[in-house]
Amino acid sequence: MRALPLALLIPLSLAAGSLWHDPGNVAALDFGGAAGAPVKPPAPPFTFQREDLSGTQPKLLVRDAAGSAWDVKFGYEVKPESFCWRVVRACGYFAEPGFYVPSGRIENLKPLRRSAPSLSPGGRFTSARFQFRDPRLKYLRGRNWRWDRPPFAGTRELSGLKILIMLFSNWDNKDGRVGGGGPNTAVFEKGGRLIYAFTDWGSGMGRWGSGTGQTDWRCADFSAQTPEFVKGVEHESVVFGWEGDRHG
Repeated sequence: MRALPLALLIPLSLAAGSLWHDPGNVAALDFGGAAGAPVKPPAPPFTFQREDLSGTQPKLLVRDAAGSAWDVKFGYEVKPESFCWRVVRACGYFAEPGFYVPSGRIENLKPLRRSAPSLSPGGRFTSARFQFRDPRLKYLRGRNWRWDRPPFAGTRELSGLKILIMLFSNWDNKDGRVGGGGPNTAVFEKGGRLIYAFTDWGSGMGRWGSGTGQTDWRCADFSAQTPEFVKGVEHESVVFGWEGDRHG
């Protein structure tokens, strides 16, 4: 069960290094498309570049017909990730754009160290998430961050992000305190500006939980727990029913 003070529920922007920004006119965004992100959906043909061994699910890098770079993921996280990022960006937080591609073919596919049942050796695939790799965006390796330390501990920005994580029933939100498996927080640099982000929206949209019982992309499980999302208010804090693998 998670409690957040009432005073910390509306995110504000920071001057140095941002976790949140004003998203503008959210009503004008196309949530079935790019949700305001400056990118077009991936277009075939898709050409294999290399395997991506980060994370726990099979991934590889490709280029599409326009020459754009995409990180292609397979596995159970595909549909939640393709859905959640649009809401995350609409709420003023950073997320890399990702599109669900139901089927296709990857040209010049090489043997992979991690296989995926939905990807054949000949390159035919089903159910993939294509995440855009912006050439102007630099991932700062090793620069993860923690919920309980500066620059965001106790801020409205972080409280808003935590609410989004709970709203999606995301049960796997590790911060910089995690060793094995790596954290799900990161820092990017774009145009001389630091962008702090939570990067793993693939575990959720089902039943929340800690250790066992969690599910992904199951409407019945998600709906069944919805009445328990907000338990009430105690000592000027909102009490949430959510449970998950969390810190802070």
